[in-house]
Amino acid sequence: MTTPWLVQIYSAKMGVNAGRASGITYAVSTVGGVAGALASGLWMLPALGLWQTALVSVWVLAAAAAVCAAGSEGRRLLGAAPPACL
Repeated sequence: MTTPWLVQIYSAKMGVNAGRASGITYAVSTVGGVAGALASGLWMLPALGLWQTALVSVWVLAAAAAVCAAGSEGRRLLGAAPPACL
């Protein structure tokens, strides 16, 4: 249920309308979902096993949350924050 919140923040901070902000937010989410499903199903599960795959997923999500929570620090670290972090 974070998508409406992200769309509101993204459209306000970047000065785009809600339709464009929704499209970008859903596109980023879809690309991330596809990449995660392919990486875990085709590479991580066979190579690492279920337990290590779960641990890697937890650490990746925690790192993404930390960058987003860092606010301006995260933007400085990445050069520009991705839409999901705005």
